[in-house]
Amino acid sequence: MYIWQRVWTPELSVSIGNWSKKLSGLKILSGYFERGKYKSVDIKWNEIPKKTNLTLVFRINGVKLPALDEISALINKQISKAKQNSHHIDYIEIDFDSPTSKLDVYQKWLSQLKNQLSNKIKISITALPTWQHSEKLNGLLSVVDHYVLQVHSVDSPEQGLVDFAGAVSSVIYFSENYNKPFVVSLPNYWYRAALDNNNNIKAILAESQLIDSPGLRQIFAEPAQLLNLKLDIEKMQLKNLMGWVWFRMPTSNDKQIFAEVTMNKLIVDQMQWSLIPINLQFSPVNPEIETSNYDIYIENKSSIEQVISTTLEIPKECEAQHLTKDFEFENNQIKAKYQTLFRANETLRIGWMVCN
Repeated sequence: MYIWQRVWTPELSVSIGNWSKKLSGLKILSGYFERGKYKSVDIKWNEIPKKTNLTLVFRINGVKLPALDEISALINKQISKAKQNSHHIDYIEIDFDSPTSKLDVYQKWLSQLKNQLSNKIKISITALPTWQHSEKLNGLLSVVDHYVLQVHSVDSPEQGLVDFAGAVSSVIYFSENYNKPFVVSLPNYWYRAALDNNNNIKAILAESQLIDSPGLRQIFAEPAQLLNLKLDIEKMQLKNLMGWVWFRMPTSNDKQIFAEVTMNKLIVDQMQWSLIPINLQFSPVNPEIETSNYDIYIENKSSIEQVISTTLEIPKECEAQHLTKDFEFENNQIKAKYQTLFRANETLRIGWMVCN
């Protein structure tokens, strides 16, 4: 699982203690380049269980690769800190969304970087499905010891975070055409997005609460579909596929990430699950004075996130007067305007109605 937090909080420390026992390793964001400047992450090494398989990840934003001397010095500094705290680093991972046309440039840069690091350290990279047909990809992969195929991205609100058919196709293609071990990265988070009048994404909100901001679209991958994707691919027994990595480490204060029960199903249990249907509940606005006005709530009594996609009926003698922007009312039916992932064990007020 990726630890992608830039600040190590007490909540993250609790999560590391809970999840490290269920995982084969951790990939830790250790530094990132933005606008030509490097920012390091202050990793609390004493909070990582000893003998954990560790990968230090360095994220490079933008299209320009940083100077080799600078990044190699920073990588070696983080490795040194890990050793001082009795941790062994298995891999250094470079996370760079190289343009497909520049994969040869990326290959040369990686080769030079590898020469500047300790001979014993292994190198991995994140790879994009858009690279799969490039004639330059074999050369790039020849430099690394393994790679992470990232099949989640923000392309459109309708597609969500994962194009499931495309993901299966890419995993099969990479396995059959490139003789290099790899793992597949899957998302256990979601974004919400502000859209323009043409339904194009104009802004992404990654860390704020969804419930308090009606009118924004969620971009997500449904947990049940992720489980089916994972199980279907595992049945194929692809020769170069080593496993899965989840992005990102859940914490108790992260409001846009799957619940612990959901993640346990995806990682440990690997079982299909049954969901309790989402339903409507009504409560008098002011029961001591009158009972004609009712607040309307939707409830997810399941311990697993699920999509609000069904049409829900209110009593025939009632009429919805005001609903939040995410819902609409017609012919005594309330329905979500678009698919939304509803958190586990969540109750949400969506408006009120008047009844005879």
